[in-house]
Amino acid sequence: FLNSDEVQKVVDQVGLYAILERDPRGFVNGSGWVHAFSALPSLGNELCSHNELVRGDKIFLQAVIVEGYRFMPQVLSMGENEEVGSFLLSLMEQHQLYQHFFKAQLKRWRADLDSDEPASRQSWSRIFNYRHLMQSMLLDGRLPQDIVKQIVTDDSTD
Repeated sequence: FLNSDEVQKVVDQVGLYAILERDPRGFVNGSGWVHAFSALPSLGNELCSHNELVRGDKIFLQAVIVEGYRFMPQVLSMGENEEVGSFLLSLMEQHQLYQHFFKAQLKRWRADLDSDEPASRQSWSRIFNYRHLMQSMLLDGRLPQDIVKQIVTDDSTD
């Protein structure tokens, strides 16, 4: 029921929120569920199903959701990896462009992980989050084989 301008406004708000969010909490007593990285991919899925969204908007959502997840300084442990993975896989099923973009994101992501200070808590958290996302995508079965190979090859050299 949203018009084009409203959809674009929501895309912009989701993008900004994905980049700024740094709260890894899942369930908070007295407040309920507060984890954004379960809601953001669901919003991304919904938005990407709209005909008003062009590929550039979808690439933008893919980029900000992955980058927000990637730079989360603490461990995400309430199923966010499955939600982000499902969003990415759904997007990759729409067109090869999103697969190519994800492969480029993976390459940068791995290079950053390899250059991180291994003893820091933030580095450990980023490695944990990365591995959980990759595992959930590999287990889903929809991941294109060239991306499977890239993940498995990169992870086997650790």
